[in-house]
Amino acid sequence: MTGVGGETNWTGLARYYDRLFPPGPSQVEFVTRVLSAGPKPARRVLDIGCATGGYALALAEAGFEVTGVDLDPEMVRVARARAEEWASGRKTLQPGAAGLSSGPPPRFFVGDMTDLRDLPDEETRPFDGVICLGNTLAHMLSAAELGAALGEMSRLLAPGGRAVIQTVNYDRLAATGEARFPPITAQPGLVFERLYLPRSDGLVNFVTTLREARAGRAVFRAETLLRPVLREELVTVARMAFHGEVEVYGDFLFSSWTEASPATVVVAVKGLVE
Repeated sequence: MTGVGGETNWTGLARYYDRLFPPGPSQVEFVTRVLSAGPKPARRVLDIGCATGGYALALAEAGFEVTGVDLDPEMVRVARARAEEWASGRKTLQPGAAGLSSGPPPRFFVGDMTDLRDLPDEETRPFDGVICLGNTLAHMLSAAELGAALGEMSRLLAPGGRAVIQTVNYDRLAATGEARFPPITAQPGLVFERLYLPRSDGLVNFVTTLREARAGRAVFRAETLLRPVLREELVTVARMAFHGEVEVYGDFLFSSWTEASPATVVVAVKGLVE
């Protein structure tokens, strides 16, 4: 989420977020495999745009030490409450998805992804891995903001560390003119509608509505300005920011990227040259 502090367009969605966007098994498996690869598997992971902490908690279950950052204070409040609940209910260390013992409870902070220098000192040690999932990067409304966000990811990542960055495949949207995505149905009785409305300046109005399935009454509605990030730009900026190997996939199954892919997933390795 962009901007600086205070309420964002997503504040009112925080109470429903976990039901609408639970961590996907394929996403968790993908991230776990990527971060566990290489001569030195990741231990400390930074989740940028963590929302209510679903993926941070899933990675903690898999044995990682996770720090989450989000601009929305209400999202962070919910994430902290979830982490406390998770920690208090854990009587013994349970095997995680990566075959490791569960890690410590994730820590969550409010922060702007384009400038994370206000993180507490103990959080500024280089991370072994960084993730930025969902449609977070589309909130960067200029090339400068996008570069600043990936620059911060690189700054906080140790040499040889890996970043997993995912966006909607905006190349597909540009090619097909697709505007309305299938609604997301969540229990109990909620339907989340998403609509992309292109603007003449190249940005899009992202219209989201959460309705009660039976009555059709809207319990949440927001219009958020987004900037579509095409594959070529994302790869170019990632190479400039991380100075290392960059790979692109079309989903979380390691499929090759095509214009018809559902997502653009970039895996970047932090090089030794700054």
